[in-house]
Amino acid sequence: MKVFIAKCGCNCTACPTYKGNLTTIDDRKRCSLGWEKYLDFKLNPEKLRLCDGCSIPDKDRNVYYLNCRVRKCAMFNGVENCAYCSSYQCQDVKTIHSIQDPGAREKIEDRIGY
Repeated sequence: MKVFIAKCGCNCTACPTYKGNLTTIDDRKRCSLGWEKYLDFKLNPEKLRLCDGCSIPDKDRNVYYLNCRVRKCAMFNGVENCAYCSSYQCQDVKTIHSIQDPGAREKIEDRIGY
């Protein structure tokens, strides 16, 4: 599978909601359980949306998350991803994903016990 890097720098193809990773009901259940275990929010497995990745043009995207501030900013500034931005690392990038929170690892370890 080709690697797609999101505007925020995350590897889309490693994400459990990326369209190539969410093909069966078991994939959906595993994804839902993972979001709950590690990020502490619940997603209904049947209602998970397949993500096409945010770096492909709007005309080629079938399903995507509409309100990503980082994607909008990168598109507005004409950069491939945040790593190429003169304002890197802005507050939006630091906080867009809960796993990018400086204390995320400790919070997850506390929640799951290791």
